[in-house]
Amino acid sequence: MRRLFRIETLFALGKWAVSLALAFFLTSLGSLVIADLPQVERPPQLEEFVDADASAKLQADEAELRQRLQELSTQSEAGALKLQAAEADSAAERETFRAWIEARRATGDGVPEQDVVVRTRRLEEIRRTERQVRADLDATNAELADARSRLGALTDQRSALLAAAHGPFERAIFVRQARVFGMRLALTLPLLVIALWALRTRRASPRWPLWRGFVLFAAFAFFVELVPYLPSYGGYIHYGVGVVMTLVLGAWLVRAARRHRERRAEIVERSEDERRRAIAYDEAVIKVEKGTCPSCDNTLRTTDGAPVNFCIHCGLKLYEPCPSCGTRRLVFFPFCMSCGTHVGPDTPDAHTA
Repeated sequence: MRRLFRIETLFALGKWAVSLALAFFLTSLGSLVIADLPQVERPPQLEEFVDADASAKLQADEAELRQRLQELSTQSEAGALKLQAAEADSAAERETFRAWIEARRATGDGVPEQDVVVRTRRLEEIRRTERQVRADLDATNAELADARSRLGALTDQRSALLAAAHGPFERAIFVRQARVFGMRLALTLPLLVIALWALRTRRASPRWPLWRGFVLFAAFAFFVELVPYLPSYGGYIHYGVGVVMTLVLGAWLVRAARRHRERRAEIVERSEDERRRAIAYDEAVIKVEKGTCPSCDNTLRTTDGAPVNFCIHCGLKLYEPCPSCGTRRLVFFPFCMSCGTHVGPDTPDAHTA
């Protein structure tokens, strides 16, 4: 019986390995599909919701004003250099005039009035040039400041356009998120429904290990894989479905437990021969090996070390002596393990049907 139990355990582990492997690969594929769903459409851009005509006019005015700013900046830099040169010329001319006057006085030659007039006019001309250069530079700087102020006003107008477009843009983002979430929900929720259907109708199927892998995948896809992509309101749907599923599964478990008790009570009412024939051979051997009654699933108990020949809960006979050699044998064995005598009308094949 231990060898049979080990084989059954290995088969059970193998089936679970198949289920887990299928669930893993389906989950990996599903995560790629769910992550790539937003790529089916281009996300909205804020510029798409800005007034096109006003934006184009602002852009043209801004480009023209920036070009003018560049020109004025160049003129201002050139004017500053020109003013420095004019100031230097004026200072040099004043120093030359002062030195000439002092030299004339020091030598006692006197200062001719005509020469003074000529030099004074020349100095005044240089000063006039300096003042003109300064005035031109001040005018350029004033125009430059005005252009910068107008550029700031254009920037404020552009900010106002973007602010006006922000509301429609947020609504478009919300609609897109809802649409993408709807696609993800439309992909995962039917999988969950199919998984519930499989749990209800396919557990006795020979392909149940594959269905079990699909059930694990569907549950993971909905309750785990979908979580990072939930919008602000998605939690209500997510946990709402979880609550509904919990209620449905709880009600199903309660009904299943009640049906199981009713079925066990009905089995106990049958004759012992009918109950024994309704139990599969492998199931009986494994349950007895585990110390469980194969008919009522209660634990086999004894007192004072007495051998367990009957279930104390439902009265099913479990062991009896071989009619040929007297060896204590499990009643589900069709042959005696000591003498090989066929002690029952059934064969192992009949019990496993």
